[in-house]
Amino acid sequence: MKTGICVFDLHYPNHDKILFDNILKVAKDIKSDIFLFGGDNMDMLPVNPHIAKKNGIRPIEFKRLKGEYDSFQTEILNRINVENKIWLYGNHEDWIEQGIDTDPQRLEGMIEVEHNLDLSEWVKIPVNKYYKIGKLYFTHGQYTNDAVAKKTVTAYEKSVIFGHSHGFQVYTKNSPVDQEPHAAYQCPCACLKNPDYQRNRPSNWVNGFGVFYIANNGYFNFYPAISIKGKFIFNGKQY
Repeated sequence: MKTGICVFDLHYPNHDKILFDNILKVAKDIKSDIFLFGGDNMDMLPVNPHIAKKNGIRPIEFKRLKGEYDSFQTEILNRINVENKIWLYGNHEDWIEQGIDTDPQRLEGMIEVEHNLDLSEWVKIPVNKYYKIGKLYFTHGQYTNDAVAKKTVTAYEKSVIFGHSHGFQVYTKNSPVDQEPHAAYQCPCACLKNPDYQRNRPSNWVNGFGVFYIANNGYFNFYPAISIKGKFIFNGKQY
C-alpha cells in the first residue's frame, strides 16, 4: 500500500503558512510515500498576463519573479522530505510559457520553472496532463463551473483528484460496463482566500488538502482535510 499527500493551489507566496506547516506534520506522522503538488504551486503574480487589464499594475509593483523562485525553494521545496515527489504544472505556471511565447529570443531558457527551481527529484507533469497512481488520476483541473466535479468525472470517465477553482466538491458515477464507481474529487486549496485581486469579494473557496491510500491492486481511498485558519483534525489528531 502507498500513502500520499496532495496539495493543490498553494499559490506561493499567497499561501496559508499555518496550513502548510501542518501538512508537513501530517506527511511525517503518516510516513507518506508520495507528495504531490497539484498545480498553481506558485502564484506567478509578476508575470500575470491579466493583472494590468483588471487591476492596474499596482498589485505587481516591486514583485520580482527571481526572488519568489528563490524563497519558494527555501521555504517550501527544501522542507519536503518524502521519497516520491510529483509536480503538476497549473495554469499559473503556464503564464511563464505564455510570456516566453511573446519574447522567446530574450526569455527562453531563463525564466522557466525548471531552470529556477531544483526539481531534479520531482516527476514533472505538463499543464492539463495527468499523473496516474493505481486507479486514481491527478490533474490540475480545467473547469470552473458550479458542477465542476460532475463535469470532470464525465469528461475523464475515471476517478480524478483535481483543484484549480479552489472549492470542494465530489461527484460519483458508475460505469455501465464494469460497474466500478468513478469519482471526481475537487481538492480544497492551500492558498489565502482573500488575495488582493479578489477585492474582498465573496467566493466558494475552501482551504485544505488531501490524503490518499493506494492498495496494491490499484483501488484507493481519498480523505480531504478541510482547514479553518490553517487548523484541522485528521486521523483523530488535531493539527
